[in-house]
Amino acid sequence: MTGAEPGRPIPPDERGEATDPAWMAGPPPPPPTGADRTGPASPGYRADSGPGSSPGAPGHHWRLGRHRSSLGSSGATLKAGVSDLTHRSPWVLAAGSVLVALVLTWLASALLAFRHSPGTTSQDRIMQFFAPGALDWGVAVVLGVALLAAGRRFDMRMSAPDVLRDAVSLGLCLMALAIGVSAAIDFLVELTNFGHGIDTAFAGLFAHAAALPLAAVAAWWAERLHTETE
Repeated sequence: MTGAEPGRPIPPDERGEATDPAWMAGPPPPPPTGADRTGPASPGYRADSGPGSSPGAPGHHWRLGRHRSSLGSSGATLKAGVSDLTHRSPWVLAAGSVLVALVLTWLASALLAFRHSPGTTSQDRIMQFFAPGALDWGVAVVLGVALLAAGRRFDMRMSAPDVLRDAVSLGLCLMALAIGVSAAIDFLVELTNFGHGIDTAFAGLFAHAAALPLAAVAAWWAERLHTETE
């Protein structure tokens, strides 16, 4: 290494120092993160929507706005569905309400059949589960089918194809078949009651047998209405 002459200042390049002003200013700054980022944000990114944002922060209002928007769309869909039902034939709505009532009542009977109740025999549970095999159920399903048939006669709107009417007629047909099967099973179960008294056994047999013709007529009638509208 060459010695420097006395009295002569050593140039910066000979001392090994950089002449770049950026080096003299210090180390380069760290890459921008979070709110300091100046580049294009990723889709859906908000600097104020992090997990630590308070309820009063802008990010909180943004998420609350999206929640209100989803509630508004759900309310609009519900309102449109209700408006569509109001334009339906009242005969179809009445028949559909009968079908819904029968289905919900049967569901309640099925739940009671599987409840934990000391002293309940298996025969009682079977009779509870197949509760539709009774006269009142047969009358109810015939009423639902009769409402559909009356609507086809007195309401001109029911001449056009209707998905709801087809679904109700098919549901009533299936319900009538279920009532008939339940009545047949209850009839067979009642045959085991002769040991508890002939009068009680015959009373149960006649009660369940009364539902069979109603269920058969309702199933045939509903199936006929369903095929005629296809």
